[in-house]
Amino acid sequence: MIEKTKNVFVIDDDPDIAQLIDYNLKKEGYQTFQIHSGIQAIWEVSKQNRPDCILLDIMMPSPDGYEICDFLKTSDDYRDIPVILVSAKGSPEDMEKGLDLGADAFLPKPFAIDTLLKMVR
Repeated sequence: MIEKTKNVFVIDDDPDIAQLIDYNLKKEGYQTFQIHSGIQAIWEVSKQNRPDCILLDIMMPSPDGYEICDFLKTSDDYRDIPVILVSAKGSPEDMEKGLDLGADAFLPKPFAIDTLLKMVR
């Protein structure tokens, strides 16, 4: 049986972080899509290339990661897509806000690649 390649959206306005995540996910066999703005993220997620998982930075120009997470998790069409917030904003309040908006997990930056890969799996 051939397993379907998992599509992961890497949404981060820092191209270096997005590239680091992208590189490591591709090594594990994931198909990745780098997205560098909130507007582009909403556009891409609504197209036919539906992601199996979204890695989402919080600190981005409007809409920020919280707003994108809220949009996804309140939508009947997208609420089942796992969202992992990956952010330098790692205070307990930041984590609680993200999880209250429906994020499935929160990974503070800097992060260990192994931890990120386990969360995506």
